[in-house]
Amino acid sequence: MNIMDDSGIHPSMYESILWRDEYGDLSRERVIDLAIRLLRKPGGCDVVLRALSMRLHGKESGDQLGLDFRQIGLKAAILSLPKDHCDPTGIDDYNMECVINAALRFDGNEPEKQEWLDTIFAVVDLHYGYVHSYESAIETTAALMPEAFLNRVFEGSEEQQERRQFFICNRDLRFSPIAHINMDFLISWCCARNEPRVWVAIAASIHLWEKDDEIEGLRMSELALRLLESSPDPAIVLEIFAERVTPSSWSGSRAELMQSREKAIRKLVEHERADISTAAQTVSVNLIQLIECQKEREQREDMEHEQRFE
Repeated sequence: MNIMDDSGIHPSMYESILWRDEYGDLSRERVIDLAIRLLRKPGGCDVVLRALSMRLHGKESGDQLGLDFRQIGLKAAILSLPKDHCDPTGIDDYNMECVINAALRFDGNEPEKQEWLDTIFAVVDLHYGYVHSYESAIETTAALMPEAFLNRVFEGSEEQQERRQFFICNRDLRFSPIAHINMDFLISWCCARNEPRVWVAIAASIHLWEKDDEIEGLRMSELALRLLESSPDPAIVLEIFAERVTPSSWSGSRAELMQSREKAIRKLVEHERADISTAAQTVSVNLIQLIECQKEREQREDMEHEQRFE
């Protein structure tokens, strides 16, 4: 242990002590002390996260870490998240998600849990809402601390709130961080807040489209329908859904994809509630015009492309 302070000693040399059975004779106090000392060394937080992930490997139920190791895991995650990361295999995200999942499921360590949330949104604010590392760990945090996570999105300065709402926004390339929040909780939280900006932001963030095998097309997700029906102003929510008809990424014809999404919205014209039916009619008419313009644009581009090769 004494050589740990040597600058030439990499903390990974001590990783196995934190989880391998062959070191089981060491007292828990000594192992805890080692983990705390590792956190003070450069790169030590990632070593601790790997080790705790290994302690959890293959163990599905119960508090496998205990209060002390859960606290250390949270501190390691707090230190690791703000750093620059290169994780092409996703193993670092996996390790952190395992530890966060174990740390947040049980009571205790409330100050560290709040600091972990502070760290997430500090990174979000710093990077203008773009966070491309440890996404699984953040999604797990949102699922296990939904109220605190959602409240943070709508706290801070106007600029911070804009960045945070952009962060949760569901862009076509990936799920939103709030994708795994319990559906019933999310709806009840929106109703309790009952602010137009909340309904708008959540409508832009949820998983909206899903495949309908019966018609070989798309339909609205159950969550989208429930959010629409629970909103005090469904027309506003439907307008946000309509904005998401235009994909940010696609292959083939953009117009065809837009058309399949518009059809999913058009089905709401038959909704039993007049306010939803009326709003769907208005939105559908506007979308059809938008799609026709997109078709014309694609036709012109195809003609120009053919002329260049003649």
